[in-house]
Amino acid sequence: MKLSYHLLLLALLQSSVNGNNSQQCVTSVDAANDYFPEKVQPTESEQWSIEYQNTYKVLTNSWANKTYLLYQCGTEPPQNENQYDAIFSVPVQGISLSSTPQVTFIELLNRRTSIAAWVGSFGFIHSPCLSKMIDDGDVATLQPDDGTNATLLTDSGLENTVFFAGGDTTYENEVQVHAYEENFNLATFEWVKFYSAFFNLEKEANEIFDATKTRYDCTVQNAGILSADQEKKPTVLWGSWCESCGGWFVAKSCPEYYCEFAESCGATLLTTEAGSVTTSWGVNYMTTEEFVEFGKDADHFIYTATDVLSTVYGTFKDDFANMKAVLNNEVYDTAGAGPNSWFEQRLAEPDAILQDFCTIVGTENPAVLHKLSFLRHVDDVVPVNGVCADIATQLEPLGTDCEALTDAPQEGNDAPADPAADEDTKEDSAPGAKFVLGMVGLLAAFLL
Repeated sequence: MKLSYHLLLLALLQSSVNGNNSQQCVTSVDAANDYFPEKVQPTESEQWSIEYQNTYKVLTNSWANKTYLLYQCGTEPPQNENQYDAIFSVPVQGISLSSTPQVTFIELLNRRTSIAAWVGSFGFIHSPCLSKMIDDGDVATLQPDDGTNATLLTDSGLENTVFFAGGDTTYENEVQVHAYEENFNLATFEWVKFYSAFFNLEKEANEIFDATKTRYDCTVQNAGILSADQEKKPTVLWGSWCESCGGWFVAKSCPEYYCEFAESCGATLLTTEAGSVTTSWGVNYMTTEEFVEFGKDADHFIYTATDVLSTVYGTFKDDFANMKAVLNNEVYDTAGAGPNSWFEQRLAEPDAILQDFCTIVGTENPAVLHKLSFLRHVDDVVPVNGVCADIATQLEPLGTDCEALTDAPQEGNDAPADPAADEDTKEDSAPGAKFVLGMVGLLAAFLL
């Protein structure tokens, strides 16, 4: 994973040298010139679309029925301005975020330093660099109703900031983002292209998406080969305790992102709409007795929160003692990359989570070591948030490069023959080889 990813970084740096979509304002306008030679189009997503003209692009959030005009800085926007919900000169210089799932998309595009404001609570942010920026006062913290305070925005230098939101807000420069309304994992991740249009980073977004899709599709293909001859699919219990609801959440009917992970990995996910604990929002939860009965024979238990030790192995220890997954030590949670990483990064790292899931149920290519990234075995230590070494550094995804299988490996040939090669694989799959980053920086400096 490491080498190919840093080659991608190097390619992105080269792209900034060679041109592509401009990162500067145009000083002399040629109306016949296409100022967006690099373009994005959704190939998986169904909830957004984009149309290009020479000097502007029209981006539509279909789910919210919102349309945004993005015109190249230095050119004039078209005259029919009233038909758009917001108009922006691109590339935009400052943005505001309002929910943690937005963060990873921006960090993958290497535009963390463009974050000028955060709207709402910021206590659950996982990104150490964004947290540092907030702590240092480099990112303004606002409330949802501050959009009506023009003086505050002007005094904070935020009057031209793009406010990414998940619904209606009081901010004039609002852009609604609904990646979570897609039905499939790659469709959700493809919203990285939606974000990229505001920065003129279409080329980079296409490369990032294609690399993720390649790993994802390869993992699905391998799992299909490895599970083809299984007499019985492994079963997975997916759920967690909800204290405020007074019951247990369990996987609901498909389509849902977790259904896709299970199906792609050749596993059977236990799903139901049943549960005698009712709520005012229409979702049923299970009592402890119902949950244990429902999942007692599951081969694997993925606890979809971070309090597994205080619930499954604490308050409800006796209730869960005879469950198959507990007895066989096949219990996992979602704290593999840190307590808040799951909710912040899940939408933008589908390949890594798919590889986690397939590794747990035994359908990941055994010749390639994939270290669990977001899903964590309960015996492993919960990592603490790292320290931000460089705010300007691009986020590195946690997916492992996938080697495509043509046939299921023979028993006894599960690992690389060369122990040294195995060590190289381990090193490549673990996050954070800083010397490679240094080499990429050195090469980039040479090119520049």
